[in-house]
Order: sequence, then structure tokens, then C-alpha cells
Amino acid sequence: MRPKKKKYVLYIDETGISSSSNFFGMLGVVFTYKYSVDEQENSELTTKLNNFKNECFGREDLTLHLIEILGKQKQFDFLTDEQVKTFFDKVPDFLKGLDFHIISVTVDRRKLLQYYGSYKDPYEIAFIYILDMYYSMLSHSDVDSGRVVIESRDDNQNLRAQRAFFDVFINGTTHQDFSIHREKIKGFIIAKKGDNLYGSGLEISDLLCNPISRVRQGLVELKQTNTFEYGNENRIFQAVKSKIYSPRSMDDMRNWGFKKVPILKKERTWNDFALTEWELKIKPSYKKMFEKFHLKKE
Repeated sequence: MRPKKKKYVLYIDETGISSSSNFFGMLGVVFTYKYSVDEQENSELTTKLNNFKNECFGREDLTLHLIEILGKQKQFDFLTDEQVKTFFDKVPDFLKGLDFHIISVTVDRRKLLQYYGSYKDPYEIAFIYILDMYYSMLSHSDVDSGRVVIESRDDNQNLRAQRAFFDVFINGTTHQDFSIHREKIKGFIIAKKGDNLYGSGLEISDLLCNPISRVRQGLVELKQTNTFEYGNENRIFQAVKSKIYSPRSMDDMRNWGFKKVPILKKERTWNDFALTEWELKIKPSYKKMFEKFHLKKE
């Protein structure tokens, strides 16, 4: 009996929306449809998420939002400092125990302007990279279909997301000609917070988006507050690092699910005879050739 092909759902969240922020981050978590979509109110993800909420807060009628929990804001204004600490002590192991993949992009706004010389929308840039990696996952022969879910924002932001999605859907990307796999896309969903079907997946993407983006910037994953002392250890990142999508090896994750754009190298004259440390060390003949060339020039 052939194994069933996978049906994926990509849940997207973003951070650094304010134009005053130097970085814009977008993250997607990829679950299987059966695992995450709560059609009969019994998906494995929702069950685990509700158990986790009860364990931390004694109730499950809350929609997890990391910044609100950290600051004890809005629906989480009832939390004590001890409850906040308990939540962040437990969340790494909770996330580690879930079955999903991570794809993320952090956009450096200043370098983006430097690279293009004119304004480019970091939201659309990030969205294209996210979809590029997602399409890479969908192109595998053991994948049947995929859906994309974003949380509903204001009308303008929803329009930006739709425009970016359908641009890639129709035209592909620089790296992916998706015309032969286009039929695998079964839906683009704009879901409200707490949505009965897709809400659980959106909550997980919210928990991870800010920490992953901060780590990619070289910062501690959580911004320190007066609530409790988090420390300098990236516990959430370490717990989910193995879930970052990197089809070749985890050493290559910065080119895949842990991406930062644009990457700009310092200006310097290209030297056709410049050798890598590996070449100089492993192949002495290269070094002799290199030295001979430069002696002739002198």
C-alpha cells in the first residue's frame, strides 16, 4: 500500500511592520492539513495547544499572542509575573514537541534601499521569498497539495498579501518555475484571529515570528521587560532549530528557512587569482602558482 501524499498548510505571520523598524520579519510554519486544521474540533495541534494553555493559564479560551503575553497586555492583563515566567519556561519544549517546518525571512530595510536605490516594499520582498521556499517543498513528489493562510489585517495589508501571492502564483519566482506544480495550490486563506479552522496554526506562527527574526538579527530572541529576567540564552530557537527548512543540510539553513536579505558584500576589487584558505592549505601547488604570479607582477 502506497503511503498517502502530504497535504501542507503554510501559516504566515510578520513582525517589524512599523516603518521606524530597521528590520521586517516574516515567518511561516508548515503543518500537514490533517495535523493542524481543526475541522471536527479535534486536530492534534489544537488538542496540544489547548492542553498547553490550560497548563500555563488554567484556561483555553485565549488566543496566544507573544507580545501581549510578554507585556501582560489586552487579554493577558490578568497574568502575574510568575505566570509569564512559567509560560516562557515551558514554551520551548511545547514547540519542540510539535510536528512542523519553519521558513523565515528577515529583511534589512536600510540595505534594501541601498541595494535597489529606490523604495521596495519589504512585505512583498519577504512574501516572495517565503513562497519560493514553500514552493520548493511542494515540488517534491510525495506532496499532494498546499494551502497558504495569513491572519487578516487591515484592507490595505490584505491587498498587499493577495497581490504578492498571485504574482508568484502566476509568474513563479527567480528560482522556481511553478507552472507544473500550480495545481497543487488549493487555497489562499485570509483568516481572522481565533479562526475555528486555521487559528491554531496562526498562533504557532505568532509565537515564533518575533524570536526567530531577532535571532537572525544577532539579538537575544526576547526583548527584556520588567516582567522577568529572560537571560541571554535563545531557548526557543534552540528548541526549534532542527525544524528550519533546509533541504541540503542544516549548515545551509541561512540560504533557506533562516534567510536574511539582502546580503551585501563590501566593495573591493575582484582578484581572479585570489585563493580560498582551503585551496592554500589543501593544495600547496595552488600556493606556489599564486606566489609565482604575484612575483612576476612585482
